[in-house]
Amino acid sequence: MEGTRRMSDASELMNVHTALLEWAGDPDIGEMAAADAQDLRQCVMVMSANEARNERLYEIYEGTVPLAKVPTIVPDRYKDLRIGCPWPEVAVQSVVERSRVSGFVFDPDANGEDEAMREISERCDLALGYQAALTDSLISGVSFAVVGRDELGACVRWHTSRSAAGVWDYANNRLACGFAIVDRARRRAVTGDEASDTVPSKVDFYTPRGCWEITRGGSTRAWSASWLPDVMGEPRIVALVFRPDGEHPLGRSRFSEPMRACVQEYMANALNLHVASEFTALGQKWATGLSAEQYDALASAKWKFSADAAVLATENPNTNAAPQFGNFTQQSMEPILSVKRSLATDFAAAASIPISELLTQDSNPTSAEALTAAKDKLIALVESVNARNSRTLRKIALMLMAVESDCGIDGLTEAQRSVMVHMRRPETMSAAAESDAILKKSSVFPFLATSDVAIEEAGFTEEQQERLKSERDRWESSQRVAQAAQASGLDLSGTAPASPSGGEAA
Repeated sequence: MEGTRRMSDASELMNVHTALLEWAGDPDIGEMAAADAQDLRQCVMVMSANEARNERLYEIYEGTVPLAKVPTIVPDRYKDLRIGCPWPEVAVQSVVERSRVSGFVFDPDANGEDEAMREISERCDLALGYQAALTDSLISGVSFAVVGRDELGACVRWHTSRSAAGVWDYANNRLACGFAIVDRARRRAVTGDEASDTVPSKVDFYTPRGCWEITRGGSTRAWSASWLPDVMGEPRIVALVFRPDGEHPLGRSRFSEPMRACVQEYMANALNLHVASEFTALGQKWATGLSAEQYDALASAKWKFSADAAVLATENPNTNAAPQFGNFTQQSMEPILSVKRSLATDFAAAASIPISELLTQDSNPTSAEALTAAKDKLIALVESVNARNSRTLRKIALMLMAVESDCGIDGLTEAQRSVMVHMRRPETMSAAAESDAILKKSSVFPFLATSDVAIEEAGFTEEQQERLKSERDRWESSQRVAQAAQASGLDLSGTAPASPSGGEAA
């Protein structure tokens, strides 16, 4: 179903660039429209070329990828059985759960900018939106963020590689252009599947000079475009990538070839385990010395013969001997389970995650040193993801402030351009762990206990951080007043001073 919709999207968008060619005769933007039409066509071709690949990657993540080669020992009735592997989701979520946005920070002299950015972040729900986009970028290698404006102000919309595409600008190390499907129309025929019942009805194509809004409607289903110039200075579409390199600037999937091979082996082994469990639960029996009538009677009641505790049979009239019954030796499932543990070890090594996240029970648990080493590899991976994505999020923040200020990025003030993204520490996933880490560091650096860093790292929400900072400033002010009063000999307790004779003063 999902694949049908994505293939339909590519075919529906094959002629979307013709809407821009209608502007080719315009004396002002005709030449630009013709060039942009070719760029848009190239972007659509990029989406079309990656459709099948993205489909397989999402099937791996969702546990619906088909088994490429069914084991030969599996009976025909089990060959269509779909067995999913949960490990790819664990590999993705182990990174997503540790890569979290804490907030945005500015230079100390940036008066009010932090509060303005906090309001934009909360309105756009950047923290949760980032984690959803990170999930998609880990699966397919890239996801996209589009900065725009709605009735409330600047906003950001997140898109997967199945609803957006772009062309990379190697010279400027950013997207040269890109498009996103921003709206869908319902077909007349309703099948009950939202993916199959809708088609793209509006596409936004972003270039460094502005945005083409391309819509389709009416009985002709023809595309029409309108041009919106922009002063941002670069396309308002940003790519969030995972593991980019010189050959893959738009990233690579977290599911490497060794991990995909482990998924296939896991499903084959799980299918073998399913078949073996039937033999283990219900042992195989044998019978000899049966007459034809006795054989037909037992064959017509296989379950009764296999499951009943006792089987009664008369003598075979041909041999004058009673039939013989027995049980085959029951096979052990341990070899199949050992293969699963071996596959889990290989997958964990390829994904840089502790094997304890894949196996809930293990008769031979990994040593503490090995678990720590595996966790350190995962933390190092998340730190590299945070380092790259924090730069992407900073660019998004600059664009959001530029939209709010009705200017380009070059028009922002130095205070606004000082914005930096603060990510939570990946090794402390819970608030309790973060608080414990700050407490230990404060014992070494006493001044850290009352700093903004301690409040930000302790796992509090942004609202709680503001309240705590306010309470801290109020407490520090009262302490300074009390110290000054004590040095001056003033009594600020509110009680009357005692008279020299021991009585109260008049």
